[in-house]
Amino acid sequence: MIRYKKENIEWLEFELLQSFPEIIHGVVLRCLDFDEKESYQKVGSFFGIGRIVSSHQMHQDRIVCVPQEMVGKCDGLMTKETDCGLVIQHADCQAAIFFDPTRKVIANIHCGWRGSVQNIYDKTVERMKGMGCLAKDLIVCISPSLGPKKAEFVNHAVELPKTFLPFQVRSNYFDFWEISKMQLKEAGVLEKNIEIAGMCTYSEEKHFFSYRRDKKRQRHGTLVALKD
Repeated sequence: MIRYKKENIEWLEFELLQSFPEIIHGVVLRCLDFDEKESYQKVGSFFGIGRIVSSHQMHQDRIVCVPQEMVGKCDGLMTKETDCGLVIQHADCQAAIFFDPTRKVIANIHCGWRGSVQNIYDKTVERMKGMGCLAKDLIVCISPSLGPKKAEFVNHAVELPKTFLPFQVRSNYFDFWEISKMQLKEAGVLEKNIEIAGMCTYSEEKHFFSYRRDKKRQRHGTLVALKD
C-alpha cells in the first residue's frame, strides 16, 4: 500500500487501483475516528466528494445498491453513480473495495469473522453480476485488519466452519487474509486482481485502531468513489 499525508489527514491507497484515474479511494488512519459523525463530513470535503453514504453495519451479509435501495442496516454498499462516496467503518474487521473497470461499478464491504462465515464476498460478486459485471474483471482490495498472529478464536469449533481449519496457523489462531483470498478466488475473482494490505491493526498501534487491543469503540474509514 501507498501512504499519504496532507492537511493532518493520513491515508493509505492500494497499488492495484493506482492506474484508474476514475477512482477516488483511501483507508484513513487513526487521525480520524469514524465513530464520530463529523469525520464523514471531513473526509468528503477532503477528497472532494459531494455525497457520502454509510450504513448501520450489523456483521451480516446484506448488500444494497445506492441509490436504488434503502441503505439502513447493511454491511455492503454498491453503486455505479459518480460523486458518491461509499464509506465503511472498521477497526479489526476488513473493508474490501470491489471495482469493475469495464462497467464502472464499485462496492465497499464490511467483513468481520461473521461476514467471512456468511461469505459476504461471494454474495458481493453475485450482486455485482446483477449489474452486468463479470467476476474475472473485478479488482478487490482488502484493508488492514486483524492479522493471523492476533486472530484468536478459542470457540472456533462452534463459531467457524470446518472449511476454515486449513487456515489455522497455530492452536486457535486463524489467517483470515488467506480465508478471504480463498473465498474470492472461489467466487471467480482472479488472484492477480486481489490486493490484501497484509497489515495487522492489532500489531501496528501507531497507525490503527483495534478493539481487540484497546477495547474502545474507535473506527477507521475506508472510502471509494467514482469521479464524474
